[in-house]
Amino acid sequence: MPDRLSGPTELRAWLVARAARSWPVLVGSLLGGLAAAGFAVLAPVVTGFAVDGVLAGGATGRLLALGAAVLLASQLLRAAVLQLRQRAAIAFAARTERDLRTVLVRQTLHHGDPAHRLSLANGLVGDLRVVRAAIYPGLDITVSSLAFLVVAIAVAPLYHPSLLLAPALFTVGYLVVGARHLRSLTTAAERVRQDGTSLVAVVAEALGNVEAIRDADLPDAVWDRLRTAAVAHHDTVVRRAGTERRAPMFLLLGVAQGVGFGHALLLANRGTLSLGDLAGYTGVLMLLGAPAFSAVIAFSLVADGRGALRRLAATFALAAPPSSLRATPSVDVPVITARGLVLDVAPGASSVGTNLTIAPRSLVVITGEVGAGKSVLARTLAGLRAPRAGGVWIDGDPTDAWDPVVLSNVVAHVDEEDALFSTSLADNVRVGRLDAGQREQTSAADRAGVDEFARSLPDGYDTLLGEGGGHLSGGQRQRVRLARALLSPARVLVLDDPFSGLDAETARRLAAELVEEARNRTVVVVTERQDVADAAAVNLCVSNGVLTVQEAAAQETA
Repeated sequence: MPDRLSGPTELRAWLVARAARSWPVLVGSLLGGLAAAGFAVLAPVVTGFAVDGVLAGGATGRLLALGAAVLLASQLLRAAVLQLRQRAAIAFAARTERDLRTVLVRQTLHHGDPAHRLSLANGLVGDLRVVRAAIYPGLDITVSSLAFLVVAIAVAPLYHPSLLLAPALFTVGYLVVGARHLRSLTTAAERVRQDGTSLVAVVAEALGNVEAIRDADLPDAVWDRLRTAAVAHHDTVVRRAGTERRAPMFLLLGVAQGVGFGHALLLANRGTLSLGDLAGYTGVLMLLGAPAFSAVIAFSLVADGRGALRRLAATFALAAPPSSLRATPSVDVPVITARGLVLDVAPGASSVGTNLTIAPRSLVVITGEVGAGKSVLARTLAGLRAPRAGGVWIDGDPTDAWDPVVLSNVVAHVDEEDALFSTSLADNVRVGRLDAGQREQTSAADRAGVDEFARSLPDGYDTLLGEGGGHLSGGQRQRVRLARALLSPARVLVLDDPFSGLDAETARRLAAELVEEARNRTVVVVTERQDVADAAAVNLCVSNGVLTVQEAAAQETA
């Protein structure tokens, strides 16, 4: 799976690749739909045979009991097939949502406007839930509907070849009308979304400026704006409901069933069709009601999903970095160098440049007073903030020459501002690496101390965390962020005060874990813990923007 999607083409390719990888599920869903429809059509077929048998006087109680047993068995099998299809469809929709969400969250976190990253990512998560509903139950119901049409077309000619006419006409009309209706619903759904977004923006603006509105004596004007936005949204929702009701599916169904039943009566009157066959064929015509009734729900869900995919594609296109940026590292663990580095801190801070080299697989500790610029240095070394002067080079290239998503796979930065999302605990951990196996996820969660509190949550790792991870404490949220970093493929970890909010025992264990982690990749930590500083190869002390470099073997000030 790609780490970045840059627009509609790549999004479509991603979805096609996902479908291709899950072809057994898709084929099974199609065959299961045909099987379920086939079992459903057995009821009118067997009933027709029973009617003919009774009228002919050859139907014994034993034969009728056998027919009843066949009907019962067929419906039990149908229920079992539907259950299996439902489980497979739910699992496929959930996996698709989860994997696409992980890609888009990482992309928006690294490319989005810093002031709006969290709201953007949460909005996209909402769109992905709509996509999931479009897959199941939306597309799942649509596949089942098409299966009923196929079975009806296949069975009708068995009674008489000319009886194919009504199911075939209904199928053609269903496809043509359905395509037009889906386009209309997609447009209506997008208008509802736009008006709803405008209404939320007006409400948010009013709530955020209550005092200013009161002081300026503008409540009437603000109320007029709110009322206008609310009425517009209401009218759009009503128009969409009207669009949903205007689909002539039931008219089409009535015409097809009327034509088919009249045709069958004509054949029965001529002696071409037995009364049992008439009953069976009428039952087949009744099955056409399943696609007509399900279209009301399924088409609305699919239309919403189409709109959501368009918004996702547009967001990815906006977030795509220039193709000229560096896309691959050349070494396993890179060297980080700073030349003439002046931190972008307070205006009165020192403008003396500092040179610095961080060797691969080093433990580096950043210390200093509150407000001295420790976090600024951490973000600058991670390539997330430009220095006032000088620069930082990672693997021989300046940080601004790197593709941000690729750089995030080389350098992982963790601080208290990293977003948690209103999805499950497991999905929040998986943001660190999409293709991580279950064992790797469990290991990272255990090392970060997530496993300790996960067992006490209502649904364990499947527990939804609420917006911004609001269902967790500050220390628990910090552990989730650390688990992401440990799970990530990054060869450099930059951790800004990772021990904040942790109890003493957890902090001690994490400190030992980071010392051990530095054997495999570079670890840069903002902390005042003496045990970590004693184990560090390099200590960086920041004071009013002045950076002092102290190495383990010798001390020097650059």
